[in-house]
Amino acid sequence: MNKRCFALLLLLVLIVRQGSAELSIEEMNATAEGRAQFTMIGMAEDDYLEALSCEGWVEIITSASTEPLSYDLLEAYTYSDIEALLLAMSAHPGVRLVSIGTSVEGRRIYSVSVGSGAQTVLLTGGLSARETAGTSYILRQLCALISAAEEDPDGEIAALLQEFTVVAIPCCNPDGRAILDERPYVDWRANASGVDLGQNFPTSEAGQLAVGSRQAYRATTPGSADYPGPSLGSEPETRAIMGWLEHYIDSAYLLLDYEQYGRYIHGGLPYLTASSEALCALLAEAVRSFLSSEGAEYAVVEAEEPMRGWDSGGIREYALELANGLVFSEDYGRLGLDLNGETLPLCLYEDLDAHADELILRNHSFAAVTIEISTKGGLEYHENARRNQSKEYENCGYENLLPHLLEFARVTFPLE
Repeated sequence: MNKRCFALLLLLVLIVRQGSAELSIEEMNATAEGRAQFTMIGMAEDDYLEALSCEGWVEIITSASTEPLSYDLLEAYTYSDIEALLLAMSAHPGVRLVSIGTSVEGRRIYSVSVGSGAQTVLLTGGLSARETAGTSYILRQLCALISAAEEDPDGEIAALLQEFTVVAIPCCNPDGRAILDERPYVDWRANASGVDLGQNFPTSEAGQLAVGSRQAYRATTPGSADYPGPSLGSEPETRAIMGWLEHYIDSAYLLLDYEQYGRYIHGGLPYLTASSEALCALLAEAVRSFLSSEGAEYAVVEAEEPMRGWDSGGIREYALELANGLVFSEDYGRLGLDLNGETLPLCLYEDLDAHADELILRNHSFAAVTIEISTKGGLEYHENARRNQSKEYENCGYENLLPHLLEFARVTFPLE
């Protein structure tokens, strides 16, 4: 189908829908030129614009005095305990705490910033409820950063925090975490609505299956895992994180997304620009070599071919697409490439480098990785899980990972 026929078909579809900007799966498939099948409807434009507005952000101000900060990986922390720790952090100079939205059950989703630098390093954890290590590691790392900078104001950590600001969402799925608080052995990944948030972001690849490919298992009803939602971007947690990424993506150098599936590191996406892939490869190798230096081998995973039925709607993918200049399509309800007046999803543009003349990058210095922390006895949040998470943290040197990567960013991407 040539571009003129495609445009006419799209116009006819919109007329039939009496002006609606949201295409059904059948209507999207009619435009897919036989390259792929759509498996999920997109996000409504009103919901997308509301997510980006950040109107619900509330800065949390405390009058409490500063107290020494600590996070014991062996102890059990409820989500209320996490909130109390974040509030205690916010009493320290150079720390800012913001509620960026609320969960399905009304719990606050927090972003905490440490440092005063113009360039940001982003951290996310706890999107999958049972993968509790990411939340614990971020909280421990932030306590260590704040304490080190205060103990030695002229030291290396304090200097790094004058160049960079570390901004984290320690727990992206508060309701899921609350479920683990009550049932620490439960195998639960979803939010309170039974939606697997790691499949809910409206990425350019999300909900598309290349012709000849087979869909990986996907639940069709809400449950503990694998249900991507009634539509992309349907969940309040997803929308809060989308607004957060939109706010920070232009100034961000790095994103570390903590998950928990066996000492693997995921880097760039093969359909984005070659320069983006190269930067992500540098970051992935920097993370791998550091975490493996004590003998616990982490491996960089080669990216899967796109639209092959695997999860594609997560934080890292969404952030990288934003940095690479993809924009929201009101017709398809997901990110896409703005090409000749149309915003097209992945199945219709396939590779960004093929459209370099039309592409406007938002952040050419941005790299992102997902760090899969070891799952060996460490999933969920029972005592044995916490013990194994603590061993992994100590054995792999996670305490010093953030300072190492801040120095990596300083050397790899010189500040202007």
